[in-house]
Amino acid sequence: MRKLVTLISLLTLMSMSTMAQSLTPVTQLKQTNPDSLARWFNATPLAPFFSNNYGDTVTVIGQVIWSADQSFDVLTGGDASRALIYIADTARVNGNKLPNFGAIQVFDQVGAVGNRDSSLFNVPRGEVIKLTARIRSAFGSPPGYHHTIELDKINFTSLDLDDPLPNPIPLPDTLEIPLDSLFKADGNMNMLAEKYDGAIVRITGPMTAVVPSQVIGSNGRYAEWYVTKPFPTSLTGVLALPIGDNSKFFRGTAGGGVANPDPIPPNGAIVQSITGILSKVRSNGALVVDTWDPPPSGARGRTWRLHPFRATDIVLAPSLPPVIASVVRNLAVPPPNTAVTITTTVSMPNASDSVAAVQVFYNTTTTLPDRNFGGPYTTVNATRSTTNDSVWAAIIPGFPEGTFVNYFVKAIGSNNLSVLDRDTAQAKNFFRFANSMGIFDVQFSPYDNPVTSNIVSPLLDQTVTVRGTVTADSLDNLNEPPNNAPIAIHIQDGRGVFSGVRVVLNGYTTPAGQIVRNDSVEVTGIVRESFSYTQIDARQSAGGSITKIGTATTPITPLVLTTDTLRVRSERFEGMLVQVNNVEVTRARLAGQEFAIRQQNATTTDDYLVDDLSGWDFRGGGTAVPVNPDADTVRVGDRFAALRGIHFFSFGQYKLTPRRTGDYEGYLFTNEKVNPTPRQFSLAQNYPNPFNPITMIRYELPERADVTLKVYDVLGREVATLVNAAQGQGSYQVPFNASNLASGIYFYRLKAGSFMQTKKMLLVK
Repeated sequence: MRKLVTLISLLTLMSMSTMAQSLTPVTQLKQTNPDSLARWFNATPLAPFFSNNYGDTVTVIGQVIWSADQSFDVLTGGDASRALIYIADTARVNGNKLPNFGAIQVFDQVGAVGNRDSSLFNVPRGEVIKLTARIRSAFGSPPGYHHTIELDKINFTSLDLDDPLPNPIPLPDTLEIPLDSLFKADGNMNMLAEKYDGAIVRITGPMTAVVPSQVIGSNGRYAEWYVTKPFPTSLTGVLALPIGDNSKFFRGTAGGGVANPDPIPPNGAIVQSITGILSKVRSNGALVVDTWDPPPSGARGRTWRLHPFRATDIVLAPSLPPVIASVVRNLAVPPPNTAVTITTTVSMPNASDSVAAVQVFYNTTTTLPDRNFGGPYTTVNATRSTTNDSVWAAIIPGFPEGTFVNYFVKAIGSNNLSVLDRDTAQAKNFFRFANSMGIFDVQFSPYDNPVTSNIVSPLLDQTVTVRGTVTADSLDNLNEPPNNAPIAIHIQDGRGVFSGVRVVLNGYTTPAGQIVRNDSVEVTGIVRESFSYTQIDARQSAGGSITKIGTATTPITPLVLTTDTLRVRSERFEGMLVQVNNVEVTRARLAGQEFAIRQQNATTTDDYLVDDLSGWDFRGGGTAVPVNPDADTVRVGDRFAALRGIHFFSFGQYKLTPRRTGDYEGYLFTNEKVNPTPRQFSLAQNYPNPFNPITMIRYELPERADVTLKVYDVLGREVATLVNAAQGQGSYQVPFNASNLASGIYFYRLKAGSFMQTKKMLLVK
């Protein structure tokens, strides 16, 4: 689940009596030097914190305007669970309005399971409380990173107040602000909106709801949606404000919400106003949705977010736009120069309205498309079915082989409201003209490196038949998670982009029925997305099949790429057998058996994940020899001459998944057990052995000596001098690179003073 991060506006505090302790005013807490917001907005690395009191302990009095029982249930989480409320200044301006910076989030880390502090969960909305707390950054993040400070609760008292405050005091009036006030003229977010942060505001319209999906995910949350309006200037595009679901009433039980969550508006609905708590999520990125017609491509960044309490806080116009129920085409992969029919089902929510028109917009390109896909859109008017008023059809003309087509549908109601079938940031309506279907057509996407689950196969949920060569079989065990996932293999039909895919199947687990590497197979199954990883479900229970049609005469060899290419151009290599050379471990002991690597001497600081998903390599499962005999994983600084495996995607990260120990080549490890004071001369067996082409030779010296370490072939000819120097007491390791030598037996000899020892090693290429 994406981490919830909120911004804090701080409150004005008042003395309770002549004997009360001093209270810190909100303006002092919230404001620093005058240009701090601007400097943060321009990404100045060392801009000051948002509060001169950061880290201080303060005592405040405030009124609860958002209680913990309105927030999603955090008591069911782990040690990071939290209680979350918002409190407002008890002072008022212009009648009963909050002053600027007049509200703040109160955050309480509620402790481990069985030892939770639940005191904030019993405070109702409207209650006035006295609170002692530390000023800190959101959820323990680096100070200022999220443009926020918040109160970390230490203790509080629910007050029965006498003078000078009336008891009870009314809740503050809701602040009404236009959507434009959150943005600068160029469409970037306006940092002056900080003064509203943590307050209840009403964003006034009219605005349009952009709702990618009405489906509640497995995490209990709705897909993020937006309210949008055109730029107030001559610029093209729209402004977009994301709508959050911190309220428990917009979440399912899986997300700590309720059994029957409140509905969200239909896509394209006109929003007259929306009320909720305004908060900050991230500190950079423009909230600009461009090319409204063609459709929006999604808000960049998720900086400000508005959290309504209940569905009644969202006021819709009486008229509602059309609802597009389905969009299908008659040909998944059309032959060259063959027309394609797009059929869509459209209805109107109100019986008094009707569908006035349906249009299909498409554009094309003959080169591998990027995120912009192609040229200008061509419009085709759809025709209503003569037998069913809800069904419309439009024809996209045929194009030559290799032409890529992207399209979307727009429906217009008799009330002049319109809706698009999708937000183009989640485009999946694209295909190519080709003489036959290949893995490319299953995997192709113009979007690289997705960070969410909105990038899917263009043939999602369709039954396909493709052929390929097995690059990872069921013994490689590349399942996610491996303990309960069905049997899976990977196949590839070439070495070009989008040429590899995962195939899920059942059976084939015994030697007699095994599908193994280098088998040529034909697969029939349904295209699925498993945690954003494209696969073909060829299980017999799903109506699929796999047939061995022979053995590949030319096995698929790994495509050699850089870590930067795999990290930046990730999507196009998904499911393929790839290799990276000359890499160094940059982070170790990550989740499970993961570690991170990058090319040696690389100029970038970014790295790329490696995951021992098979369970063979570091743990030494099965009959495999563990890569590192001295540890259950690698360490920072370790090096590999080459790493190969399947380019996988899981838990929001692309990663290399080696199949077995043989995919690790030339391992130089830095974490051997060092004996700082050896008591005798010794020469260890090289590791690995056999090797290709790099191995490590280790030896120990109990005293200072003149040392030579040389390598000889089977005829006694010297082929390398690795050491020729005086060395002091200690343990040493020396790499030997035999990339220029032929396979065979070699000997290495250590001479140190009067000590001499020779050992044998085997080079296998």
